[in-house]
Amino acid sequence: MSLARTSLLTAMLLAGLAPGATAASTRVLDAAGRIVGVTVYPDRAVVRREAELDLAAGEYRVAFTRLPRELDANALRVSGEGTARVLLHGSDVRVEAVGSPPHARVAELEKRLAALGDRDRALADQRAVHQRQLDTVVETSDKAAGGLAGQLSAGKANVETWKGLLSFLEARQAGQAKAIQVIDRQRRDIAKELDRVRAELNRLRGFRKEEFSRIEVLVEVLQAGKLTLDVEYGLDEASWSPSHDARLDARGNALEWRSYGVVRQSTGEDWRGVALTLSTARPAAGSTPPEPVRWFLSKYLPYPESAMMAPSGAAPAPGRRPRASAKVAELGAREELSDGAPRVRANEAVAVASNQGTSVALDIPRAVDVPSDGQPHQVPIGSIAMKAETSYRVVPRVTTDAFLEMKATHPGPWPLLPGPVKAFVGRDHVGTVGLGQEVSPTQSFTLPMGVDRSIAVKRARLSKRTGTDGLLQKRGFASYRYEVLVTNYKALPQAVRVVESIPQTSEEEVTVTLQQVTPTPLADQPPGQVAWQLQVQPGEKKTIGWGYRVEWPAEVRITGLE
Repeated sequence: MSLARTSLLTAMLLAGLAPGATAASTRVLDAAGRIVGVTVYPDRAVVRREAELDLAAGEYRVAFTRLPRELDANALRVSGEGTARVLLHGSDVRVEAVGSPPHARVAELEKRLAALGDRDRALADQRAVHQRQLDTVVETSDKAAGGLAGQLSAGKANVETWKGLLSFLEARQAGQAKAIQVIDRQRRDIAKELDRVRAELNRLRGFRKEEFSRIEVLVEVLQAGKLTLDVEYGLDEASWSPSHDARLDARGNALEWRSYGVVRQSTGEDWRGVALTLSTARPAAGSTPPEPVRWFLSKYLPYPESAMMAPSGAAPAPGRRPRASAKVAELGAREELSDGAPRVRANEAVAVASNQGTSVALDIPRAVDVPSDGQPHQVPIGSIAMKAETSYRVVPRVTTDAFLEMKATHPGPWPLLPGPVKAFVGRDHVGTVGLGQEVSPTQSFTLPMGVDRSIAVKRARLSKRTGTDGLLQKRGFASYRYEVLVTNYKALPQAVRVVESIPQTSEEEVTVTLQQVTPTPLADQPPGQVAWQLQVQPGEKKTIGWGYRVEWPAEVRITGLE
């Protein structure tokens, strides 16, 4: 019979038509299986386990055991294929406890602990008796020695009698001391045994059942043969995020882009030699050059005097400061070494991208190990060569640094996913920036590539005038003029965009007008901004001059003029 793959839904529909076996004849088979594939999403993973079975005709409950406790049954899928003709009659997920508390051993150790305690206390009592006897013998010996000295001086002592008495006392003293030594040695042995028994008892008293999930699949075998049974289930505590390298050549016209997947998991099961698939994700964006500052003018509203007075002893308020088939990239161009041996550049494997309708699946081209350690594990997705165009962006009010920006068109085949990008220009690592949105094949994108000191920018305020004018209606005014000087110290012409900020107001009686702007600024800029696009030749200096004038009723006080 040709291979047949039966879906779970079809099996459930056919189950009512198929002859069933009685519950008593159902055999249980434990088949932990092995993990053969994992699909990782931004906040979870789906694991596929496979069990190979050789089954006779009959009904079986095939159990996948010792699976992670926090298994997501909502992602459960069961399928199978093989030479056997089978019907799948559904599946169950349950939690089971593995291991039994060692009650008999605990009771045995507690009994042993009590016996050792009793024995130690009995030895302690015996030692106390021997110690009292020893003290008595020592005291009697001391008195006998004193009496012997007195009788010897009086000439009344019978030396032989006294010698016998002293020998008897010495023997008694030695006997008691030896008995005490034997008891102390026995108590030290008991103390060691007590420590061992207590340690084992504490360990066993802390024993807990370990809980696992168990998936049971009801399989009816109509014709004997081999069956490969697959189960898929979801797990939390797994994720992946993209990471990229962008290497711009020193001339700024060629870009080498490398994409990686960074996988983390602490699901409780290690993934060893699995087919790994990464789904598309939305990681956080990184840093970008500063945006122009927008600010608004407002009327000055003085605080009441009572509100301005700080309580006695109060500190002043602080100031504010502003399963995949392998596809490997072709080897790089060969270069001849001085000895004539060919030199081949090493490239990284390329993931296979497939459109899944609402997402993209990236199949890693080789088996992967990802242990359950919560640590980052990086796998390559692929490398792409792109043509690039460069320009500079300067926001002088915030900083006079010139930020290099790179524009390229992504040729595909996989989308570039949002995530951190390690930026390199030539051989220099210039920082980490952010790819803020997904870039599809054929789509253009712009990426900041760090600060270039070869574009020098200076900003200066040339003048400031304030006062009042008007005959009938006095109006206050403030007039400012600035100059921005851009110098190109590079060997090629460079495009530089300069963006400045101008004040904004929400008050009808307050007006803001630009004055004496050279060269002509760009049109259609966001409110509160004025911008210029410059083409600066090597060694050339270009100057931007601009100013603004603010007017308001003279009786009104304005803040935030610059």
